[in-house]
Amino acid sequence: MNLLDELRILLVKRSGTACRMVLSRLPVPKFAPKPSMDLTLISMCGANHIGFLQQCLYSLHQSWSRVPRVHIVSDGSLTVADLQNALTWWAGEKSFSHWKDVVDYHHQHGREALVQFANNSILGRKFAAILQFAEQGATLWCDTDILWFKELKSLPVFDSNSKTPVLKIAEDYQESYDQNLINHSLEHLHTPPYFNTGLVFLQGNLLQACDVEGLLSLAAKTSNHFTEQTLLAVAFSRLGQDYWSKEEIACFETDKLSLAPTYLGRSWTARHYVGPVRYSFWRDALVLRVFSSNNSAS
Repeated sequence: MNLLDELRILLVKRSGTACRMVLSRLPVPKFAPKPSMDLTLISMCGANHIGFLQQCLYSLHQSWSRVPRVHIVSDGSLTVADLQNALTWWAGEKSFSHWKDVVDYHHQHGREALVQFANNSILGRKFAAILQFAEQGATLWCDTDILWFKELKSLPVFDSNSKTPVLKIAEDYQESYDQNLINHSLEHLHTPPYFNTGLVFLQGNLLQACDVEGLLSLAAKTSNHFTEQTLLAVAFSRLGQDYWSKEEIACFETDKLSLAPTYLGRSWTARHYVGPVRYSFWRDALVLRVFSSNNSAS
């Protein structure tokens, strides 16, 4: 990267910080109630991500005609009461729990490798939360660094007469897996399409249908930021189901030098603002808040 590019990316990052400060000073939007849908949207949040969660859910409420139930799991840095106070504006059904509640659920089911993975890793807790809620009904995991531009219409249908779970994940622009797991006969994951788990639909018992116990035992001993993503990519490859393309759930970093929003005029349903462009989340969130015709904030 040349000096001009370095200066530009510094400017873009600082503009993101400025947009975040402006957003933090805006009044909480007031949304008219919307019809509910038979879907639970879950996410995990802590003190460092509460701002992301707010903007993510604001954008979802603006862009969806029906809203899901919302369940937020605390990562331990916020109390359940903190989360409740942060989402008083959400008029739909909502509930909250602590990550230790998720671990307790799987401990009661005798899943000790999963329990150890979750105790050792925040991504293990994410994986455990997805599995728990999917066993109870249609579940959409949404990372907090996702903004919504349109309604998500491509949700799969679960056959209650089948023991096969339904899993749908999003395409990634690059390979981001746990090499320690890949080395255990998972070399096929080197072949695109690659997947990330910023957005995951799951319904049914994944552990019962996909043989990942051996991999979970490995994850319980050592894991990294991509272990959970690798486990779900393995399960997806074994189920052979549908996925969201990176044109539908945008995921890329080619616009990291852009000062202007790049979602305008695009057909994206949502965008996952992965690490290299996370600062752009705040720019786009501010534009959505200020200019969206659906925003009924006073």
